[in-house]
Amino acid sequence: MDIELDYYLTFAAFLSTTFILIMPFQAGVKWLMTTLADAALPEAEADFFINKYLPELFSATRRINLPFAQRQDLFNKFIGMFMKIAFSFVFQEHVLPLHKLYNVPVLSIANYLMPGFNALASSISGFAQTDEAVVSGVNVFPGDERCRSYSPHAIWHEESASGFLELVFLADAINAILAQHA
Repeated sequence: MDIELDYYLTFAAFLSTTFILIMPFQAGVKWLMTTLADAALPEAEADFFINKYLPELFSATRRINLPFAQRQDLFNKFIGMFMKIAFSFVFQEHVLPLHKLYNVPVLSIANYLMPGFNALASSISGFAQTDEAVVSGVNVFPGDERCRSYSPHAIWHEESASGFLELVFLADAINAILAQHA
């Protein structure tokens, strides 16, 4: 997109590109992304996204029809990435202010569950995590054990980094598909 950087608009573009490759019907993608854009984007950005970006995307991808197995693989990659991103946002205090969750017992449970949750998400996506500290959840960053139990922001940073890595891997997979059909 040749526009000013806007994280919400950029993520909407990423989602719509992913969904157009996964979902067999353009109408379903249009409905889903229009609904999300209307709910999450300011009016001007939603208008641009719905009336300019989506039609261009549909035009650019209209001849791409992936086999079911490739759609399923892409869907699994998306779900694994989304699990990590969604988990991270639970602990992002400004986007989803869930202050009742931001106490030592809940944060300690999240801290304990994070390595297993990440292993599950990675097994779904198929993207290997090569950093043993992230896999084990030990010594990911200095003071991690203490910080995660007292600061939702520490969990947010750690988990969003893991999710962002998978988002980049997913973007590479999508780019490879689009390059094959260029």
